[in-house]
Amino acid sequence: MKRIFLLILVPVIILKSGCTDKINPEFNAQNLRCEYMKEAVVEKTSPRFSWELVSTQNHQFQTAWQLIVSDKVGDIEENKGTVWDSKKRNGNESFGIKWKGNKLQSFTQYYWKVRVWDRDGNVSRWSETASFLTGAFNETDLNANWIGDEPEPPL
Repeated sequence: MKRIFLLILVPVIILKSGCTDKINPEFNAQNLRCEYMKEAVVEKTSPRFSWELVSTQNHQFQTAWQLIVSDKVGDIEENKGTVWDSKKRNGNESFGIKWKGNKLQSFTQYYWKVRVWDRDGNVSRWSETASFLTGAFNETDLNANWIGDEPEPPL
C-alpha cells in the first residue's frame, strides 16, 4: 500500500512543480499604451495595446505575453481579467495587440496590465496598472441637449 501511494505521489509532485513559472524580477513590461496613448479615450470597439520591455540582463527578449482587462480597479489589483484575459500567448508581439475580449461598453473606465515571459521561459511580475476610457460607440449612447437659450439661425 505504501509503494502504491509513493508511486502516485511522486509523479504528482513532479508535475505540479513543473507547472509553476519562475519569476524573473529583472525583466518586465512598462510604458503601457492603449491606442498609442498613455491615457486614451477610445472610440473603437477593438482597441490596440502596446508596451515596452525593460531588462537589466543582456540579450533578453519576450517569448510570450498575457494581458488582462477589468472594469473594476479592485479586480485588476487582484490580477483578475474580468472583461478580458488573453491567457498566455506565445509570441514576441508587444505593439498593436488587438482587443479580443468581451464587448466594451460606452462611457466606461477600464483597467489593464500585462506580464511577459523571457527567453528562458521565466515570467515577469505584472506591470503597473494602466487605464482607458471608452467614448460613445453608437448615436443612441449620446444623450445630449443643446447648450444655450436658442439654437443659432441657419446661415
